[in-house]
Amino acid sequence: MNDTETDSKPPGLVLSRNSRPQTEDSVQLAFVSDIHLTESGEGTWKVLHRTAERYQQALRDINQRDIDFVQFLGDLTHGGSPEDIERFSRIREILDCPSSVIPGNHDVPKNYRTEDHLEFQEFRNRFQISDFPTRKTINNLTVIGLNSAYQQDGTLDSNWSGKIGKKQRDRLETILASAENPIVCLHHNLGPLPEHPRESPWTWFPAKDGNLIIELLDQYDVPLAISGHHHVPTVVNRGGVTEILSPAICSFPQSYLIMSSNPNGTTVSLIPLAGKAGMKEAYWLANKGDAIGKGVLDIVTERLPNDE
Repeated sequence: MNDTETDSKPPGLVLSRNSRPQTEDSVQLAFVSDIHLTESGEGTWKVLHRTAERYQQALRDINQRDIDFVQFLGDLTHGGSPEDIERFSRIREILDCPSSVIPGNHDVPKNYRTEDHLEFQEFRNRFQISDFPTRKTINNLTVIGLNSAYQQDGTLDSNWSGKIGKKQRDRLETILASAENPIVCLHHNLGPLPEHPRESPWTWFPAKDGNLIIELLDQYDVPLAISGHHHVPTVVNRGGVTEILSPAICSFPQSYLIMSSNPNGTTVSLIPLAGKAGMKEAYWLANKGDAIGKGVLDIVTERLPNDE
């Protein structure tokens, strides 16, 4: 965690305090990740039967705060079906502020899925994305969204790992050359956590070329990168780059992030959505679930910050 204090304490559990980025006026961004929206799922460590409820809770909570912009970090849906993408979009209309979307591995075609899914170009059309990286300027912050979930050459079709690719890296470098206070967002993580076993499927959490992205962000002195995918709220220092991993909406601890920036710096806080009963349900479904769910739960409970 970064120890630089800002001048006010934001709501929720403080995940990170940073001297940068600094903004001329107060700005608040929300980051919503790993909703896994579905109407047909039940149980599992992702608490699939609560996904619509938690998603709506997140947007209503955001509407009650002075949020300037929302970045969705991928895995909007659990299966990427046209019906679930449409359902995500309808609920998204609740939001009172602008937002942007990047895909997660569950949102894009995979050759091991038998159910219907939205083709990647249809995904882009649905969310009016002309190309990646996406770019949005709020006050003097630049929010950049990378697609780490889909590659045209099919290299990601058989698993849930990620990659940015040279084409996006080149475009990212062009953006970073002139961007003020860039915040780089992607679904997959830039690198592994120390707790990871060095075997699949744990090796599928980081982007395959995450090290190249780290080098690029370090070169352009980017203050923060924010990712999802792992369902673990934590902060990792990767050389000169600070990466913040977002919690999941669907699984324990069922939360999202608020980033509050002002002339003194930036604070990132975790905002819980579930009450005591909901948290208990999510915890025990993960604790009794498969090896991945149990492993993620162990990392979350070890790394979850205290409210200090």
